[in-house]
Amino acid sequence: LVTSRPTSVIVTGAEIRAALSEVVNGIAAGIRVALENTPPELGGDIMTRGIFLSGGGALLRGLDAFLSYKLGVEVQ
Repeated sequence: LVTSRPTSVIVTGAEIRAALSEVVNGIAAGIRVALENTPPELGGDIMTRGIFLSGGGALLRGLDAFLSYKLGVEVQ
């Protein structure tokens, strides 16, 4: 099994989602806790304007829709 030759492996989207699901659910839970501890005046702005993702993780396809569904807030 261990050789010095390069090999290729095909990984499906379902396998990637399964591998990332625990991490993404943890992110959603962390955001929920942060929103629950946010002062009302700031929380109102977040509910009105939504959440904006940035960084490399923001490029995960469907992350915005998943977080929006889990949090009940628009996510872009």
